[in-house]
Amino acid sequence: MKKNILFLLLVFSYSAFCQMITTPNIPYGITQDFDQIDDTVAVSNSGPWDFSNIQPTSSYQVNVFSIDSSSNKSSYPNATHVLQSANGEFFMNVMPMGNFYHGKLSSTTTTNYSVPLKLIPYPLTANTNHSHNISSTIVWNTLTMNFTDKSEIQGISSGTVTMPDGKSYANALLVNSKRTQVTGPSLFGNYVTVEEISKQIYLQDYPYPVVEILHVFSNGTLQFKRSLFMQENLTFSYSETDLYQISPYPNPFNDHITIDIKDQSKVSIFSVDGKKMVSKNNMQPGQNIISLKGFPQGSYVLHIENSKGILSREIIVKKNNI
Repeated sequence: MKKNILFLLLVFSYSAFCQMITTPNIPYGITQDFDQIDDTVAVSNSGPWDFSNIQPTSSYQVNVFSIDSSSNKSSYPNATHVLQSANGEFFMNVMPMGNFYHGKLSSTTTTNYSVPLKLIPYPLTANTNHSHNISSTIVWNTLTMNFTDKSEIQGISSGTVTMPDGKSYANALLVNSKRTQVTGPSLFGNYVTVEEISKQIYLQDYPYPVVEILHVFSNGTLQFKRSLFMQENLTFSYSETDLYQISPYPNPFNDHITIDIKDQSKVSIFSVDGKKMVSKNNMQPGQNIISLKGFPQGSYVLHIENSKGILSREIIVKKNNI
């Protein structure tokens, strides 16, 4: 009996102090504003984290939209979202098992990954130790070179974070993040290594870190640094009542699934590594049967988007045929 009680206490203690961040819902149209300083601040490895004495010097805005808002969507068929900024378009796929990156398109640079880079795993906890890298090419103006991209995420601890505006948020999660991109060799045999090293603090249901302390290095030399702190006004272009849940059946499935939808919708099914397996652009309201014959055994993500861009995601599982 004593052993059982001790075990339950240990389990409770672990669950109480191990904050878990799960997949955020990113519908059509998100605008997130940040306070910015063009310097970095110290962040301890354990909370609480208090940034109430920070005096922002400027602001920074992140805009994310459905992939349908991009005129370049056909070049990134597996992406579901695009981050648009003055630096170009960045193509992503937000899935229950992680945030995947497919490449970017700007006036001077193009990358398009045949296998997406898993930037962030979900769930994200203080025990996360994630590393993923891909090999691809980069087109700079008219020159094509080899290119590698690597993402590393290490969970550190959880606690309370206080923003420069004085607002505090419990259950925040601190992680170390490192992004390494290597380009080359150039025509002269040179390589360029760019490292983005940051401490990031996440909150559940926020699609981006609410705090980011960033250093950027090129071939080991510091090129850029900044600190970002979330402002409270996260703006969605939808009402919470617009969201709805889909219950596909049968689940697990054998060779088909049936879904009941209330709006004309775009339906996609992805493998766990972000590859689009099925795409139906004009599913009508009511009952719809989708053939999945020939799918290998395993888990897949059903992704639904209606005319407002509202998303619903469900895990579906292929049976083991016996």
